[in-house]
Amino acid sequence: HRWQLFQLLSFAGGQNQKEEDARRFSLFPIYFQQRSADPSKNYTALFPIYGHMQNRLFRDELSFVLFPIYGQTRKKDVVTDNYLYPLFHRRSGDGLEGWQFWPVAGHELKNVTSRTNGFGDIEFIGGHEKRFVMWPLYLFQKSGIGTPNPQKQLGFLPFYSNSRAPLRDSTTVLWPFFSY
Repeated sequence: HRWQLFQLLSFAGGQNQKEEDARRFSLFPIYFQQRSADPSKNYTALFPIYGHMQNRLFRDELSFVLFPIYGQTRKKDVVTDNYLYPLFHRRSGDGLEGWQFWPVAGHELKNVTSRTNGFGDIEFIGGHEKRFVMWPLYLFQKSGIGTPNPQKQLGFLPFYSNSRAPLRDSTTVLWPFFSY
């Protein structure tokens, strides 16, 4: 069952595809609650004071204390800890680590990793490296590391930017006037 009033007030409940029963109540964006037969799936969040949520707001897990002072999100294996959101964050995951002190500087590095797909085959996931200084003035990014089409992008905006890859090269000087 589900009942809602303009996405602000909502009640929902019933079984999911795994036949787990859960009931949700939300008074958006202030209060979120879920109760389930499995105590590990119960949560309560009173935004911005304190809370923990699961499978809400496009994240697998969210936790916060006096947001924006501290907040943590998890999506798949990537965990992001935010301090004084959006100024500082640390990010970690499978072969991933990074930080940013926005808009001053930031760096993120993801190594080439592998996983087993649904057919039992091992597939490789390309890595990346990203950094910025005085966003958006200086930007650098390598993507597709360990793949057949790695790409490098460099930008010193608005004066110069380039993108280099085996399948594409592009250079822009004095954006948006001169591009080749």
